[in-house]
Amino acid sequence: MIKIKLADLRIGVEENSPRFAELVNGYITQEEETDFIVSASEEDIAFEQTQNERRALRDDDVMRQWRHAYLEKLAIYRKIAERLPGYGAFLFHGSAVAVDGEAYLFTARSGTGKSTHTRLWREHFGSRCVMINDDKPLLRLQSDGRFFVYGTPWDGKHHLSSNVCVPLKAVCILTRDEYNHIEPLKPEEAYSELLMQTFRPSDGNALMQTMELLDTLTRRAGLYRLGCTMDPEAAVISYEGMQKKMKLKEGFRTHMAGDKQVMAGVASTGFSGLVRSNATAAFIIDQLKQETTEEQIVQAVLARYEDAPEAQVRADVQKVIGTLRGINALDE
Repeated sequence: MIKIKLADLRIGVEENSPRFAELVNGYITQEEETDFIVSASEEDIAFEQTQNERRALRDDDVMRQWRHAYLEKLAIYRKIAERLPGYGAFLFHGSAVAVDGEAYLFTARSGTGKSTHTRLWREHFGSRCVMINDDKPLLRLQSDGRFFVYGTPWDGKHHLSSNVCVPLKAVCILTRDEYNHIEPLKPEEAYSELLMQTFRPSDGNALMQTMELLDTLTRRAGLYRLGCTMDPEAAVISYEGMQKKMKLKEGFRTHMAGDKQVMAGVASTGFSGLVRSNATAAFIIDQLKQETTEEQIVQAVLARYEDAPEAQVRADVQKVIGTLRGINALDE
């Protein structure tokens, strides 16, 4: 039995193919305990062959006999996915990337261009961008109420994935269009389309858990629809469109006292303390006096402090925004 770790779950896999260990290389764990164990029978593997034939007919693809090891890998993932909802997790069909430590999940019907779009992100953002999974990432609800996106070795025909977990910032439904544009979606507008891209277990209780998890996700992550071309500009439009707009609440006021900025709130804000800031933090707070996004603030700081390392600027902006969120000083 091989033990792998997916979505922080320790899973025992009773494999038939000696190649399975190669296919899941990088996810094998030496931990003794397991959360659950799965196995795939020859009947399960034959089912995957049938499913692939159906997809080939649907997509007008070449009909063939897929390798046994590949079919076993699919069958095992199906078995794992059946168990995930009991642990607050589920499998999602999409391409997931992370930029600056936040995950963006793109989904669409097959052939729309999910992989092409996330490739544009990787080309545009360079080292800031990490490919989480290009086909079948896992999502898991954490105890703090956030969803995390996990890489897996089931990563599509391009085999693009990383064994990482990243907090989910937004989910975007892709459509092709003649120009690039992005609009926010309400949970009720996105739910059905996202459910179509979600693995739906055969067990009724697990299916209900999955549907409830997805409902929670739609209320905690940003939801968007992107109409896009294959032009590099599409990556910029989609990224900027998914940045949360924020503004300093009206009840907070700032004053410069020497080289320090002091911020206080009126009684109705519920904040009775003071926030003292150096020049850089003060500049960041000043940007928040009008509606803006985190990325726009970063660019403003970089323009003002031309020699400042970008990584440090991003960390400083995140720290100030985190402080303001902690005292409920932002409208978002």
